[in-house]
Amino acid sequence: MSAGVTETRRGSRLSRPLLAAMLLGLAMGLLGGCVDEEVFVERAFDEPTDLTNRFLGYFGDPADKLTACGNCHATFQGGWVQTGHADAWAGLQSSDHTAEYCEPCHTVSEAGNPLEGDAGWVLTGDPRYHDVQCESCHGSGWAHVNNPSVETAPLCSVEAGTDATMGCGECHNGEHHPFVEQWEVSRHATTPAWEETSITSTSSSCTPCHEGRGALLATFGEYSNYLEKSGTDPLPIMCVVCHDPHSAEFEGQLRASTAVRSRANLCVSCHSNRGIPPSSHGPHGAQGLLVLGEAVGWIPPDYLAPSVDPFLPEAHAHGGSGNEKLCATCHVSTFEITEPEAFNSVGHTFQAIACLDEGGKPTTEEECDVTERDFRACTECHASEEEARTDFVDFKAELNTLLDSLWTDTNDDCVMDPFPTDDGLLPRVVALGDTTDLDPRDELITVAEGAYWNAQLAHTSDRECFGEAYFYVGLAGEDTIPGTTPPEIGIHVSAHKASGEGVHNPELLEALLSASIEAVVNFYFPF
Repeated sequence: MSAGVTETRRGSRLSRPLLAAMLLGLAMGLLGGCVDEEVFVERAFDEPTDLTNRFLGYFGDPADKLTACGNCHATFQGGWVQTGHADAWAGLQSSDHTAEYCEPCHTVSEAGNPLEGDAGWVLTGDPRYHDVQCESCHGSGWAHVNNPSVETAPLCSVEAGTDATMGCGECHNGEHHPFVEQWEVSRHATTPAWEETSITSTSSSCTPCHEGRGALLATFGEYSNYLEKSGTDPLPIMCVVCHDPHSAEFEGQLRASTAVRSRANLCVSCHSNRGIPPSSHGPHGAQGLLVLGEAVGWIPPDYLAPSVDPFLPEAHAHGGSGNEKLCATCHVSTFEITEPEAFNSVGHTFQAIACLDEGGKPTTEEECDVTERDFRACTECHASEEEARTDFVDFKAELNTLLDSLWTDTNDDCVMDPFPTDDGLLPRVVALGDTTDLDPRDELITVAEGAYWNAQLAHTSDRECFGEAYFYVGLAGEDTIPGTTPPEIGIHVSAHKASGEGVHNPELLEALLSASIEAVVNFYFPF
């Protein structure tokens, strides 16, 4: 028997095409909104067979895949039905590893929402609860269909983590697909330690890329409601920031393509903050700009940009053979191992050439011998892991040599001391005594500052001081150098490492550094 319908419709089921046609004209609200009561009573839902939790599940024939929620929320229904979630049950049944314990995550059940104990399919075995439907994440819609309002709308949680009692991680976990386990140790899961006023401010320059709430709104224009939306505690870059639960427009239900070669690329959306001077510190989040080879770097006089053949496999920035997904090709590398134990890595540590433990699993270690790193993703283009490893080591050494020509921090204190204490061209510039040559706080971009900017873009983990340095200690500046007694003051500059150890755009980085070295020599030491 159906509820919430006029008498003339009791006992009948509208065909899916007819329902779709009727719903086209509805003005649909976003998550938490609904249609008015007059329209609502012209829609149908079936009495739940899960009388404990009141899950509605599918309306009518489950084969039509029309959720009860979709009778009103047609926009979300239309997007969801194209996703893998809508075929979760059939996918399980057609696999070679179907088992009863898999079923809660392939149906409407207690998994994914705040419920505890058997619910939905697990409780009733009713096919109307097949597939990962709206209520799998939002919880029961029973109260909402009986009293449609913002207050009764069942909101989902965007929480993620191995200890979360709801959200994506309740299903997307385990050795078969350890998405939440790998994400949890990634940098995306690191919550920024900001003041609450910064976290909740949508105007913060950091929020759109560093905090989940802000990234959803500012970067991807997501206005939908969810449980944590009005909170003040910072959220990490959780699953739903990159994945859209309601849409299959892009592969993997991503919010944007990973293949497009522009700032509309999913990864580049955030990793493209600042690539060119001026700035009081240096480049920031410029990884994507390097990969694209645009709006990045200080351009020295008489600079000749490298001519890169887009069909060469080694042209990382130009989508050569095997690199159709740009950043994701290397940073979301998936593989399986069977010995000493079965494990399926889903690439959600987001580390390219990750360090591997003794069992062959990726770790979050930042430092390990290059022979212990995983180069499997590189074989999309390179002939072998060994070839990729050799090319990586050789170019990183070449990059370090160019960086040393600009600055060798002889005493390893990350302070650019004037020559002869430190070596290289820039310490020689510092020795000239003009404190404006390397002061990025003004709008004047000198040759020395431009060269240092390019070094910040290109620096590797072997030359970390290019990312955190002090100039003109005791002569100029307003930043206190940590650990100095008495406190010393200098001009502080900082930049996130953007080069990917040189891999993000080898030809461009080499060209920028070479031209920068020549520019410093010609401008400061033309003899």
